[in-house]
Amino acid sequence: VALLNWADMIVNSPNSPTKEKDGWLHIIEIADQQMGQEPNFPLKGQDVLDLGTSPGPEISRSLAEIKIWWLDGGCQADRTACLTELKSRHR
Repeated sequence: VALLNWADMIVNSPNSPTKEKDGWLHIIEIADQQMGQEPNFPLKGQDVLDLGTSPGPEISRSLAEIKIWWLDGGCQADRTACLTELKSRHR
């Protein structure tokens, strides 16, 4: 989207101030740096084991469930929040 907006500005306002053009370039640089960098999910299988779950498929199921919750929240929840959610769902 940033590239499209920047291109639109260049086409429709070719005499825009340099400061505005530099701002768009900065936004594009940041977006480029972050492309492909998926945030790291903060939990591991050991976290589920630590709650007393026996080794097996339940570990993966529990992690997948919490990861969906984490992704739905925009990957904003930190490790503590993810552990709290895991504990609240632990059976």
